[in-house]
Amino acid sequence: MKSRLLVVLAVLVPLAGCGSSSGGGNGDADPAKLVPASAPVYVEITARPEGSTRDDAEAAAKKLLKTDDPGAKAQQLFDQAFKDQGVSWKDFEPWLGQRVGAFFTSFADKAQGAFIFTSTDDGKAKDTLGKLLRKDDNGKAQVSQRTYKDVSYDYDANDKDALGTVDGYAVFGSESGFKQAVDVSKGGQNITSNKDFTAGRDAVGAGDSLANAWTNPQTLLDAIGSNPQASQALPALRQVFAQLGRSAAASFLAKSNALRLNFAAIGAPESGSRSSGADVAAALPSDAWLAVGIADLGKGLRKGIGQLNNLGNLGGVDVGGMMSQFESQADINLKRDVLSWMGDGALYARGKSLADLGFVFTVTSTNADRSKVAPKRIAHALHQFGASVRPADIPGYDSAYALRFPPLPFAFYVAGSGERVSIGLNPKAMSDVAGPKNKLGDAPAFDSATNTLGDGIRPSVLIDFPTVVQLLEGIGLGNNPDYKKAKPYLDAIGVISAGGTRDGDTSKARAAVELR
Repeated sequence: MKSRLLVVLAVLVPLAGCGSSSGGGNGDADPAKLVPASAPVYVEITARPEGSTRDDAEAAAKKLLKTDDPGAKAQQLFDQAFKDQGVSWKDFEPWLGQRVGAFFTSFADKAQGAFIFTSTDDGKAKDTLGKLLRKDDNGKAQVSQRTYKDVSYDYDANDKDALGTVDGYAVFGSESGFKQAVDVSKGGQNITSNKDFTAGRDAVGAGDSLANAWTNPQTLLDAIGSNPQASQALPALRQVFAQLGRSAAASFLAKSNALRLNFAAIGAPESGSRSSGADVAAALPSDAWLAVGIADLGKGLRKGIGQLNNLGNLGGVDVGGMMSQFESQADINLKRDVLSWMGDGALYARGKSLADLGFVFTVTSTNADRSKVAPKRIAHALHQFGASVRPADIPGYDSAYALRFPPLPFAFYVAGSGERVSIGLNPKAMSDVAGPKNKLGDAPAFDSATNTLGDGIRPSVLIDFPTVVQLLEGIGLGNNPDYKKAKPYLDAIGVISAGGTRDGDTSKARAAVELR
């Protein structure tokens, strides 16, 4: 199955099809109706967006691509991608309907599944897709005619691909995938009968998207497990995938002022956290151009180390032994000296030039006695690996140390108190994290991110990209020829953000890029 086709379709087709009509016929049909109910993965692209979806996609593309005709530019890129196959957008344009779907059922030897194209002209669709079949030295496809349940199709013995039309859809994929689509057309259950599938698509707003995807995590693991190289890791992977619930869905939407990526996990377990990443990020200083808030970081790390240990054991890697060796060399007990006191975590960066640049990683404390002595133990451990250590005085912390690894020209600092432990490159920035005069939650960038994310979602991740651009110019990139070429495209990007929320038994997350 030619997965490269899906990549090109996902990136270029929604833009290339913005300016043209889908026509009549079967063009507005739903390709999911030919997907077997048991399929663990389904991906769909809106090849020809309509109405406000098309208007928003065009407006966003104009800002990003700096052109008044984004469709023409996308068509050029499409033609270049398929140049070797002798296919251009003009081959697709006369027959391609509104949507293209793709499902996968197995990853044992090669990906098994099929692409399902809504089509307004079956003959033209088959002629175009036939050009993608492998050619011999004389430029002819090595295909034979086969029939399955009274449906004829072309079979490529080299790639073991099948191509044919089924109930007005053009179907192209592995032979087993083609046959499954035929089975559904003959009365088999399709994926839309799965309540978790429809709930997932509704949760991410797939109806207005340019692209969306859905998976059943556990059956996906079964499909991956059919590959002998991956089967040993399945027990540990199931623990990780259990966090995705019964099903997971994602969608990509374009608005005139933003790009959004939505994610939803149906039946995902609750975190049980009393705080949120957004609360953590909002408490950082207001001048942050990078803010990342992680609720219950310590709990997540402890759980993650346990899962990593299980994965390592399955792969023949003694993760626990490696950690014990590190602890012995560093003269530190990670569980007692580091993990035991860790609460919420955050990453903070600020500055528009090298003079005021600051990076800080900070973690709140759940055990004041241990976090107070943590900087000394961390500094001692790093000294065992060659760092020079000297005491430092950083307001807002009870103890601090400056560390330097030769030949690095700069020092970094580790500081702690009963409330938090911070590691950073700028002592002033570390002090500001411990006691900010103004908080990010009250800053315009935070409000902008919240508005762009929408639906009341507050950002736990925020990147003030215009400030990043100022920093790049402040450190001397402004005169670089390559930077000058990229500058107009960089200026189109505003605040980048991500956040999440919980709605009943569904966990939702959203990432957004503001367009200017």
